[in-house]
Amino acid sequence: MTNIVLCGGGGTRLWPIIRTFMPKQFVKLFNSKSLFQLTVEGNSKVCDKNFIVSNAEQYFLALNQLEENSTFNIKNSTFQYGSNSI
Repeated sequence: MTNIVLCGGGGTRLWPIIRTFMPKQFVKLFNSKSLFQLTVEGNSKVCDKNFIVSNAEQYFLALNQLEENSTFNIKNSTFQYGSNSI
């Protein structure tokens, strides 16, 4: 099964904690883990692959957070840049 994670957006409602360069899904608020990391970790119990959809600015944030946890299989993670469809 493939875990699809939509992690684009700015998350401006938590300002001033959240900034453009560090949106809420990547801020480590829970036991030194972000919402993004907790989502991938929680779904890894039932999913063997990850398909991550983000914008180009957040690509490296997502990649770095996946690399921080050695249990995530980055080789089985696919990144897709979102397009501004609105």
